[in-house]
Amino acid sequence: MQIDKESATEDGRGAGALSALAMLAADHERVRQLAEEYQALLESGEEAAADLVEEICRELEIHMALEEEILYPAAARVSELSLLIDQAREDHDRVKEIVDEIRSMEASDPQVAGLVLQLAEDIEAHAGEEEAVLFPELEQRMGQHLTQIARQIEQFRRRIE
Repeated sequence: MQIDKESATEDGRGAGALSALAMLAADHERVRQLAEEYQALLESGEEAAADLVEEICRELEIHMALEEEILYPAAARVSELSLLIDQAREDHDRVKEIVDEIRSMEASDPQVAGLVLQLAEDIEAHAGEEEAVLFPELEQRMGQHLTQIARQIEQFRRRIE
């Protein structure tokens, strides 16, 4: 499945017609961009901004909450998707551990950079798996329900932002 990321708004939040999967893929892209910004700062020798690290962590927390509270419970109703959902939840657990570890450190701690880069790798693997395997399965098996899920995602975002 090819997710139309162009139909997402710049900040990854969509209009009503934007599909749930496109919204979530736009979140993935946003985190990828933030991780690339972070990597560029490190490579340039500039001090990586603590607010950029915080933004990465916050974007991930929001995205994971959307998936865990809205998408995964709906997808879990389709028995053929249970293994994919279980794996996605395990990936999220690993990401949460890294985010918690990052947040427990001072921004100036040299270990933060390594953790953020590890986080970026883990997210890339997870997002790639979702976009290549889970999302196409969801579209095939839950097509009509994705519009309702998109509305729930928009409502959730309005409540927390």
